[in-house]
Amino acid sequence: MSDSVQNQDKDKAPYQEFSERLTDAMLEAGYAAREGSWSRLPVEIEPLRREAQAKSLTTARKYLEGEALPRRHRLERIAEWLNV
Repeated sequence: MSDSVQNQDKDKAPYQEFSERLTDAMLEAGYAAREGSWSRLPVEIEPLRREAQAKSLTTARKYLEGEALPRRHRLERIAEWLNV
């Protein structure tokens, strides 16, 4: 593997693919961040925290940034909520 490919892999969050799919599903479901939002994320965090029953907004943010993966029961809740 070339050095540039290895560096790209190191730059990615561990669960980046999940976070991209989650963000896409939330955008499709109408949970885009409000205009003027201070968040760097393209979607609202609170609905995810509430529906996934995440322990905190920080945990929900980690799901969206690819830094954490929800446990199975939370994944199932998210899938049901977003109809995916």
